Amino acid sequence: MLRYYSCYPVIVITNLSFRFIPWAVSLLVLVGFSACKKDDQPTKSTAFADLRVAQSFDWSSIRNIIVNVTVNEGNNGQVIDLLDANGARIDRTLIVANKARFNVRLSTVDQDMIIKSPVTGQQIVRPTVNTTEFLTLNSNAAALWSAASDSDGDSIPDAWDDFPNNPNLAFSTRMPHVGEHYLLFDDNWPTKGDHDFNDVAISAVYKFDRNADGRLIQGRVDISLLAFSSEKALGLGMELFTAVAGSTFAYPFGNAVAFNGVRADSMVQNTAIIYENIRQEQRIRYTNDGVGASAMPEIKSFSFNWMANIGGDYVWPNFFLFDASDRTSEVHLFGYPPTIVANFSKFATTDDASIRNWRWNGSFAMPNAFYRSFRNLPWGMEFFHQGFKTVLDGSDITEAYPLLVNWAESSGQNNLSWRFFPKNQFVFQNP
Repeated sequence: MLRYYSCYPVIVITNLSFRFIPWAVSLLVLVGFSACKKDDQPTKSTAFADLRVAQSFDWSSIRNIIVNVTVNEGNNGQVIDLLDANGARIDRTLIVANKARFNVRLSTVDQDMIIKSPVTGQQIVRPTVNTTEFLTLNSNAAALWSAASDSDGDSIPDAWDDFPNNPNLAFSTRMPHVGEHYLLFDDNWPTKGDHDFNDVAISAVYKFDRNADGRLIQGRVDISLLAFSSEKALGLGMELFTAVAGSTFAYPFGNAVAFNGVRADSMVQNTAIIYENIRQEQRIRYTNDGVGASAMPEIKSFSFNWMANIGGDYVWPNFFLFDASDRTSEVHLFGYPPTIVANFSKFATTDDASIRNWRWNGSFAMPNAFYRSFRNLPWGMEFFHQGFKTVLDGSDITEAYPLLVNWAESSGQNNLSWRFFPKNQFVFQNP
């Protein structure tokens, strides 16, 4: 469990006579301990609807990191790894023209990363920020690489090939590299909801497979339906964007994907309909909100084939709810644009402050001016985490996670680990 501390200056008392020293020491200890307060202790109680959030705050707990690595001559074709501080692999990429580039998404709580050659074991440690680094590989690196066996003949030796017997695939990446991608929805859009964010709560894990040239070939998605507290008939969709870099995304110029195990949306390119009607497709009709039935979350898995020449080598999902009886009525996460078939009549009504026009082509920056209230509050939130507990029905998310208050009101600068400190009386305990 992560814990962060903030300490304030301690008053130092000098020129005391000897008989006052015990008293002075006691005073200093008292002042010192009261000055060092844990960040996991909330300073105030604020309902979600009353948060004072800057209009510039993007509600993001996920950041994109670009790492450029230059290596010495003679090592082209080898692989370089990007690891987290615990040594778990985030990504693997190729050295081409003496350079390698990582384009990854990480949780904002990840503070350090390791750039490592798995061939020589050499590594450098850096903070998780955009960076350009130089790594001088040992003189025997090329010899070690060329001497290693390559069963499938794809130019990636078996020791560093995730698919040593498949010439069409070489690298497999899990995203997030640890934990899951959590997505929490309030279904009351465009009207203010009850802010428990358990109407639909899911988590997802993605697996992306690339060939020996680093081109994206296929992927797999595993979705857990954590909670379904909504009384509405809702479906769940997923549109795939091309992830360019940073906060820039793009619509693929054409149909880039073929889904397996879920229906492709006939109305929107590169989009899967994961659930036509969530409630009707549940094997056990659980809510997991502390009021209705409970059960272990159901998992729905599907795969897809990807045409990188159309959609590029990096993708990012745009999940959304839709009315099971009206596909054009959509609710997306904070800042995400609607699909091309969305009905715009509810935008900029009641509590919603969305723009009312959009062009579904080219590239765009995120977050955009959609699905946010006039107070810049969301109807959907996302983050990377492990073991997140959803909020009980009728409880405000700030009751369940008090540190969210300071995180949001500081525009994400403080209490980055707010998800690690729930109040157990306000969160659902999985059976």
